[in-house]
Amino acid sequence: MVSATDHMTYIHERVNPVLEALVTAVLLERPDDPVNFMIRWLTEQAPDKTNTPEEIDQIRTEIERLKAKQKELQEQLGCTDNEKGPSGSGTDKPRDAIQETEEAQEDEEEEEEDDDDYVDELPPPESYKKGPRTSVSAEAYGEWNKKEEFIPPVIEKSAEQEKIIYEKINSSFMFCNLNDKEKKIVVDAVKIVTVEVGERIIQEGDEGNCLYVIQDGVFDFYKVIGGEEKLVKTSCAGEAFGELALLYNCPRAASVQCKEASVLLELDRQTFNSIVKDASMKKREMYESFLKSVEILKSLNPFEIGQLADALRVLEFNDGDYVIKEGDIGHDFFIVEEGIAKVTKNVDGEEQDVNSHNSGEFFGELALLNDAPRAASITASGTLKCVSIDRKTFSGLLGPLSGLMQRDY
Repeated sequence: MVSATDHMTYIHERVNPVLEALVTAVLLERPDDPVNFMIRWLTEQAPDKTNTPEEIDQIRTEIERLKAKQKELQEQLGCTDNEKGPSGSGTDKPRDAIQETEEAQEDEEEEEEDDDDYVDELPPPESYKKGPRTSVSAEAYGEWNKKEEFIPPVIEKSAEQEKIIYEKINSSFMFCNLNDKEKKIVVDAVKIVTVEVGERIIQEGDEGNCLYVIQDGVFDFYKVIGGEEKLVKTSCAGEAFGELALLYNCPRAASVQCKEASVLLELDRQTFNSIVKDASMKKREMYESFLKSVEILKSLNPFEIGQLADALRVLEFNDGDYVIKEGDIGHDFFIVEEGIAKVTKNVDGEEQDVNSHNSGEFFGELALLNDAPRAASITASGTLKCVSIDRKTFSGLLGPLSGLMQRDY
């Protein structure tokens, strides 16, 4: 039996790198027919194991020689069929001729099988061949490659520039998992770059060492397709690019050229890996730990828990805000990340405090099972930060929770 851990290892080491590269290619190309595009792309990645023309000619020559030999032997056997052997039975054939015939037939069958293999391994159509895929890998750390202590750079900026950078990173999904301290480190490390019209900031195939957020301006993205460089997308203020090369440690997937005078916010690889990437991984691990502690989710395997952790959305509430109200139909499950969630119940027309939830605790989990009304109200005591997932998203990822629990039972 293969364990869930073995499955996870196989997915992370063998499947994920291919899927990540495939998704990158699809997003860059945005084909009208994504299915055919993905089939063609995957075909291009297969190693070319076809025979050379010289090898094919040699195989065919050998097949013809064996066929001629077979015909010659058959003619010899045909002449001796009516000749009587020493016993006078008329049915004895020369043993050497029989043995040679059998060997020739075996050789021919082997060659025909080889020829069939050649047919099966015919190269894909020319339109499918664009050369080998550039490898994609993750950075590994161990005794032989220790991760050094990171000292973030600090680049002087005006208060106005810092405000603009904060606005841009807050609007980008790349930095949504950062806390205030981590955002401050990123803002200090960001370099402001002015780009002229026509300047190429990234060249396809080059090594990626930074990512960019567009503060002002417009950029065109070009990719070599069928030997010709073609425009595949255009990005404007607020959008980020160049992060794929940092996430997957691979060469640039496309060229980026300035369309009009622009200003970029540049973040280096080391700051990105040490702050942004590590923060996302730590948050994911923390969410997974929370989810594993929920009683009704204990039937989920590690892969399913990981899927849920990635689907959680962050919600913030101010003091006194309702998270859920008693009597309302429940759809969402919550985990307290920061702050205190106060639990109250209506008793004889008055709200009475009955409990509270602190960081790492959860509530509303029964909403993943059914549409039962909420048994109590939850309000924010001070600033409250939660992560949440609704039943529809949960079912879309893993199916109904009741079915998963029944499977485990």
